[in-house]
Amino acid sequence: MNAVLAVSPERVVLGGGVMKKPGLLSIVRTQVKELISDYIELAGEVGNIDHFIVPPALGDHTGVVGALHLGMAAHPGLAK
Repeated sequence: MNAVLAVSPERVVLGGGVMKKPGLLSIVRTQVKELISDYIELAGEVGNIDHFIVPPALGDHTGVVGALHLGMAAHPGLAK
């Protein structure tokens, strides 16, 4: 909740081993929605908590793919 209030991200992606526990993502969504509603009115993507706090789209490969993209962006000649 603190990161959402301080940074105002468009989306929060939660992954890793701990987030594989069944039901944890749902609990996090519920808690954030309950806690944040006392501070700001939820609008847009934040209002639709299931689209705001999400698991990584690439599953366990997210970190590796992200690192490759960062490397390719830093050194465009490597992508050839």
